Amino acid sequence: DGIPDDIENASGSCTYVNEADSDDDGLDDGVEDWNADGIYTPATAGTGDQASVNWETNPCDVDTDGDGLSDGEEFQLFGGLYQDPDTWKGIGTAFLGVTVMSMSVGGAATTVPALDTDSDDDGLSDYEEVNITGTDPLNYDTDGDSLTDLNELLATGGTWPARSFSQVSDPLDPDTDDDYLPDEMEYSGTGMEGSHGLGGSDDLVCPYVNDDDSDDDGLQDGVEDANKDGTYGLAGAGMNTGGIGSTPGFPNKNGAPYWETNLCDCDTDD
Repeated sequence: DGIPDDIENASGSCTYVNEADSDDDGLDDGVEDWNADGIYTPATAGTGDQASVNWETNPCDVDTDGDGLSDGEEFQLFGGLYQDPDTWKGIGTAFLGVTVMSMSVGGAATTVPALDTDSDDDGLSDYEEVNITGTDPLNYDTDGDSLTDLNELLATGGTWPARSFSQVSDPLDPDTDDDYLPDEMEYSGTGMEGSHGLGGSDDLVCPYVNDDDSDDDGLQDGVEDANKDGTYGLAGAGMNTGGIGSTPGFPNKNGAPYWETNLCDCDTDD
């Protein structure tokens, strides 16, 4: 298993000299204790969050970071360490970990998911993203709409790291209601748009992220808001400038002035 017998005998307990995978998590003991010293060095303050001195998982704990996914599951899903203990010799820690899009640093970072309950720091545990929400545990904004995954959800029950959720908007779709107006624009007024904060919020301000026709006038929001900026016209005047070629069915006007109707008023001109 990559750990010499004399080291395992000296422990008197786990790790076991006659068992390659002492905690039955699907990883040989020598993969988890990669420097084969028989000592597990826990993360800072026991958090298991991107801070283990040796980037080791615990060969005597099936789920080192306690997020509900076994160490073996997280290595299988995300990687992070080499599977062959012989590979460790002399490489140091520079080659360890996987690259994630982390909210805490606003971009790329390195972590070992089996040591990190929330690899992308979006407020959803790795377990929740794999088994409940279907979002990417390695990307804090799965659909790229500038709203964090958790911002598009409301926790409805349970406790960390395995809560239940309802959707405010779809974290897998940048335009939840298919009205040609991006979710981030329709979140305007909730305080969540572009904030990358943690915790969802009901969208109670028009235009609505989960209603393709916010004012129920028979026109989709993205048709009324032709330039898709989430506002009505230029300073509320109804006229705007710029091309509108991105709106289906409308030609590009090459910067000529154009009119918008109020997507939050079913009778714009009263």
